[in-house]
Amino acid sequence: MSKKKYKLAYALGGGGAKGLVHIGILKFLEEKNIFPDLIVGTSMGSLIGGLYAIEKSSNFVYEKIKKFLDSEYNPETFEAIKSADYKEERDEEGFFYSLKRLFARGVIYSKTFTNLSIISRESFEKDLKLLVPEYKIEDLKIDFFSISVDLYTGREIVIKGGDLRKSIAASCAIPGVFPPVKSGKYLLVDGGWVDKNPVLPAKILGAKKVLCFNCTNTLEKEESFESALSIILRSDNIATHRLGKIQTLEADFVFKPNLEEIHWVDFDSIDKIVEIGYNYAKETFNEVEDVLKGKWFEFFTSRKKYEKIEMEFIEIK
Repeated sequence: MSKKKYKLAYALGGGGAKGLVHIGILKFLEEKNIFPDLIVGTSMGSLIGGLYAIEKSSNFVYEKIKKFLDSEYNPETFEAIKSADYKEERDEEGFFYSLKRLFARGVIYSKTFTNLSIISRESFEKDLKLLVPEYKIEDLKIDFFSISVDLYTGREIVIKGGDLRKSIAASCAIPGVFPPVKSGKYLLVDGGWVDKNPVLPAKILGAKKVLCFNCTNTLEKEESFESALSIILRSDNIATHRLGKIQTLEADFVFKPNLEEIHWVDFDSIDKIVEIGYNYAKETFNEVEDVLKGKWFEFFTSRKKYEKIEMEFIEIK
């Protein structure tokens, strides 16, 4: 694969509602007239990054997501995820209600044993149509790549072209929750399982500077373990958290706002989360500015080789 020379890349990490913090960081950087020529996104980072690449506008991203939340979202539906005491039965289906049922009970065992996902393909596709306009990746204002993982081979998949909506779906398809996305010989799920903070793909693509937007730099506190499932889930959370931190090491700068008090399903806190991102970017801007200016000896530093990383670049159809 031929490389372009990118001066500046943004690597946008995943993290559910915490990823909304990316919007605030983007907003502040815009005000400083700083724009990337490459965006690589994982999971929620792919949704934010893909929308941003359409118009180069954080306000466009905010308005699209806010409109969706206002039309589809009921703040009460997520309280059960945090309190795990939801008992009521209702004949509803959709992104938010289904997540509520899933996490309030830990796992809906019978459904996970007999179906590919908790949330139906129809519901998933309906939500994506509301969120993401119909676009080809090749027609975006900023070069955009999303990260997924192929269930068949376990390889990291970097989606470089094709249908924007489908590429975001593949990057956001949380295993067991959303249906996997089929594309040719690949069966794709959430890229966060292999690359939570996609700095290395940006480097491989030829980016000279990479700013990493890490929204999961703190491990959520957990003090009660009442079942084997809770221990399994916690152990997996620790492993992915550690992997995510390791994946930021190659970044030239890492945005890591404190989101310890934000639950990953706190979508009703979008304005608060965006403000956290904006204020954090403002506080750290002097450091970012130093990174972007660079130093004379960087021009003589040999670039690292990343050819041994198992990564495949595909167009999605």
